[in-house]
Amino acid sequence: MLAQTIAGASLGIREHIRDFSPYIAEKTGSFVGRHFLFQEIREFIDTNSRGYFLLYGDPGIGKSAISAKLVKDHGYIHHFNIRAEGINGASDFLRNICAQLIAFYRLNYPSLPPETSQDSGFLNQLLNEVAEKIGSSGKCVIVVDALDEAEDLNPPSGSNVLFLPRVLPPGIFLIATLRREPKEKIRLRIDIPEQLERDLKQDEPGNSADISEYIRGQVSNPGIQAYIHRHQIDDELFVLSLIHISEPTRQAEIS
Repeated sequence: MLAQTIAGASLGIREHIRDFSPYIAEKTGSFVGRHFLFQEIREFIDTNSRGYFLLYGDPGIGKSAISAKLVKDHGYIHHFNIRAEGINGASDFLRNICAQLIAFYRLNYPSLPPETSQDSGFLNQLLNEVAEKIGSSGKCVIVVDALDEAEDLNPPSGSNVLFLPRVLPPGIFLIATLRREPKEKIRLRIDIPEQLERDLKQDEPGNSADISEYIRGQVSNPGIQAYIHRHQIDDELFVLSLIHISEPTRQAEIS
């Protein structure tokens, strides 16, 4: 996917594109479910001309896995903030996203200008060029994961975290994830009406279906099959029993 994106770009552009492929593979290796959420994101993109989709959630609820799944399935332009690896600066984000935009949409830039990482000026310029190139029916989706892990959550200049644009041109969509806890601490000014804040919770109605899907996918495991045969039950009874156990456990964790 990434190789196809950068194939036609110059070396001066390719060198700034981060390869998150191993990270995406790790996060999506055993991913199942969340169909209800992906449908909501799809509907937001389909029914708006542009916009911000902000996904909030507690640690461990799967925000990064959701971001990775979106990128894996749709090939969206993307950036993952990973504080533990030092990939969380505004300059990291701006260089990576700008380079991807240039490579993916074959914009006429052999290299990134020096001002790329100073503010959102060059990013805004590229977004406007992309909007013009894709036309009224085109969609450009950018996924930015873990805003809460960014190096500077409140830039002193009053800018958005990572210098995210205040305004998106037509056809441009930005899906961002962040923890619920620092929601009020992150400065994020968005000056367009097309924005949606989605709070992902542990007790989502669709989670039961996700649990069922995951368990059914594990039944063929040799160890599980040995347990089923030893207790002389069938696969369906095993699945239903685990679903029944997991529901009160999950409710106890929530309370």
